[in-house]
Amino acid sequence: MHDVTIRSGEDMKKEIKSQNSKLSTRTLVIFFLFITLGVFSAEVYAAAEKSQGQNHVVFEPVIVTAQKVEENVQDVPASISVFSTTEMEEVGIDTMLDIIRMSPNVIMRKTGPERVIQMRGISVNEGCMSGPTGLYVDDTPRIGPFFNDLTLYDVERVEVLKGPQGTLYGKNSLSGVINVVTRQPGNTFGGKILAGYNFYDTGHGKAPGFRLGANLSGPVVVDKLALGIAGQLESTDGYVENLFNQDDEALKEERKNLRTTLRWTPSDSLDISLFANLMDADNGGATYRFSSGPFATPRHQVNWDGKYCWDEENNNQTLRVKYRGNGFNLLSVTGRTHEELLTENDFDFTPAPTLGSGSMEYAATMFSQEFRFTSADDSVFSWLVGISGFTEDVDFRVTVNGIGMDRDTEIERVGYALFGQATYTLWEKLNLTAGIRYDYLDTEGRQEHKGMDMSGPFQAAYQGETDSGEVLPKFSIGYDINENIMAYATVSRGYLEGGINHGFASNNDSFVFLPEFIWNYEIGVKSMLLDNRLTFNLSAFYMDMKDKQVIQWLTPMVRTIENAADAHSQGIELEMRMRLFRGMELFAGYGYTQSEFDNYMASQADGSTVDYSGNSLTKAPRHTYNVGAQYRHTCGFFSRIDLMAADEFYTDVANTAKGGDYRLLNLRLGYQGERFDFIVWGENITDDAYVTSLWNYGPGVALQEDGLPRRIGVTFTYRFKP
Repeated sequence: MHDVTIRSGEDMKKEIKSQNSKLSTRTLVIFFLFITLGVFSAEVYAAAEKSQGQNHVVFEPVIVTAQKVEENVQDVPASISVFSTTEMEEVGIDTMLDIIRMSPNVIMRKTGPERVIQMRGISVNEGCMSGPTGLYVDDTPRIGPFFNDLTLYDVERVEVLKGPQGTLYGKNSLSGVINVVTRQPGNTFGGKILAGYNFYDTGHGKAPGFRLGANLSGPVVVDKLALGIAGQLESTDGYVENLFNQDDEALKEERKNLRTTLRWTPSDSLDISLFANLMDADNGGATYRFSSGPFATPRHQVNWDGKYCWDEENNNQTLRVKYRGNGFNLLSVTGRTHEELLTENDFDFTPAPTLGSGSMEYAATMFSQEFRFTSADDSVFSWLVGISGFTEDVDFRVTVNGIGMDRDTEIERVGYALFGQATYTLWEKLNLTAGIRYDYLDTEGRQEHKGMDMSGPFQAAYQGETDSGEVLPKFSIGYDINENIMAYATVSRGYLEGGINHGFASNNDSFVFLPEFIWNYEIGVKSMLLDNRLTFNLSAFYMDMKDKQVIQWLTPMVRTIENAADAHSQGIELEMRMRLFRGMELFAGYGYTQSEFDNYMASQADGSTVDYSGNSLTKAPRHTYNVGAQYRHTCGFFSRIDLMAADEFYTDVANTAKGGDYRLLNLRLGYQGERFDFIVWGENITDDAYVTSLWNYGPGVALQEDGLPRRIGVTFTYRFKP
């Protein structure tokens, strides 16, 4: 078990520096041996199979739409991780968290109901309504930080783009973008049924769960109309026990998903798809426990006297119209997203009735529209131009019953953008790309206080407005060294929108904060080697942040958000996949990030300031990696082992508290056939104890959220085809 401690900042910096040095050396040695052995073995087997006329064990091209046009992922001048349907089934990827753990330099920060995706050490504050990573499902943006851990079912692929994507995606993509592309129905009839049983193995018993799913798609009218339907039900008793009332289902989860897709192709040039998705979840909300202090409890156990629940609803609809014209293509994407969240928690997290229960009610609705025109032919000059806009309404209410606090916040956002990008190819080797975007956003907020105000003198209401118009350029050079190796360099700008401090504003001035900005400088190489048996991609980056939004807790209940810091993040990313021989594959990914404040004078409750310059950004592990192997025999036997790991990280800007690192070992074993699969699997089979979130709750007192314990399960899948 990895302990969570609170120590002096200097002691912790020395310890982490020492451990980082050891980890870096150990990691580099492991990767060097792993890759060297794999390359040597692949060369031997490639020579043997070629001599036998069996040169079919190769990687096929992977087509993505990361730059909003279809292209080979190896031709895109950016660091991208791609997960296909086949790979997600092999790995056992069911949620967005599974995707993130397989992507170097990407983490998901879990803080109560928030699921904030962070890349390359770019962190944001708890309680913000926007995150640094854009999330899109079928080209429609998701709204806030509460619904990012999607259930992934009937998905064609997931694309993870790292680094600012402001030119094509706009606001809130300064660390990257994740695109989820669901499966489109067509003329082929087919589907599958899935059933699984699993349990969490906790220190206080077993917590069983199950998963049922099905999808069906096929033609309604051949060549004209097709329909797809997919649904899934998941349930688990959870892995947290409340000692106060002996409730061993304090973090139970039940989630239902349903998606329908209707596709109409009236002609070869017109393709119209309507997507509708519904998600409903009823969960327990007991997550935080004290790891030190008088109310400390063991791992995965809390001691609360108040209520706890976490209920979610989400529905979204997308209309995509694709038209292929003479010399151009047109895509129209119309989207509507509605989200609702209700959480209730014991606000003091103790068995004492000090503050009583608190609740958070969140509801948001967004309408979005985008038109994109792209060049149609594969010529030396390709282009893209577009226009987009959205409106969004958010209602956010926070109550604390024990002191009569009741804050009701309304937020309205309106935005539009004009953007374009073009690529010119010289000598069939040199690709020059330039793009630019103008992104306008207006945000208005109003907050009413219907009860006691915890953060200072009582005020009946706060209100504020912020608007900005940002220019977001991008420049890129790609050079094809040969048909299998491409080198690139990219410069791009991104920004995180300003917003409303809805949770704990202490006065009217602290109710609004402004955008933060970033410049990204990146170089990389992408390659397909050993007769397309080895994919090896490497990138290095430096990111310069200005006007960074930082949070400062003045007391456990009072905080401000200020544009008071400059920072940087730098690092590397490596991803490789290697097919040694038929059925045998090795894979590895490694990310290194060093992110810290360059200039940050933090205000304190007593009116003084503290210099945090040189401190690390929060929730930014120095090292992340995954490594493993899988084998599939021609008879259908399948086995896989992988290790997913992340280094420890600071949880506060003062660098006085940290969460532990994790090493999650996962196994899968079974049969995968054309018609059915039967897999026995285990996640975190060594039951590594780790922390996903931690607060300094007071002198010598730490409040934390534990990571998932060991989980064992079986899954049966049956596919039906014509």
